[in-house]
Amino acid sequence: MWSAEILRQVLQKGGVPQPASGALIFAEHYPLPQPEDALLELWLSQVSDIPPVFHEALDSPLLGLFGGEKLQKMMLMMGLQENEMLQHPLIDQSIAKAQARLDQKMAAQAHLETRARSFADWLQQNGF
Repeated sequence: MWSAEILRQVLQKGGVPQPASGALIFAEHYPLPQPEDALLELWLSQVSDIPPVFHEALDSPLLGLFGGEKLQKMMLMMGLQENEMLQHPLIDQSIAKAQARLDQKMAAQAHLETRARSFADWLQQNGF
């Protein structure tokens, strides 16, 4: 997960670190949309021809916010293997909605974000 501190350093330097392959790969989504959107905007402004890649496990805390376990069971019933990749606009929309819900709850509680090392820790440390 990109921490707010790492993101701040990247934005202050005005550049995006590029892996050897030239792709920006996210191992999981950031809980709130703004830091992730800022990084994506910066990436796309500098390397517009290489789209970023997101990976999110079906059993991740983020997908658990909107029934990831149901999606996981459905995929197994359809015969997909555990290591197969899924990609669909509905999944992207669900993730964006989950991030927006977390953002709205943070705003409603007037709660300042507490940084964490993982999404699960972030949820716990920020009262979710």
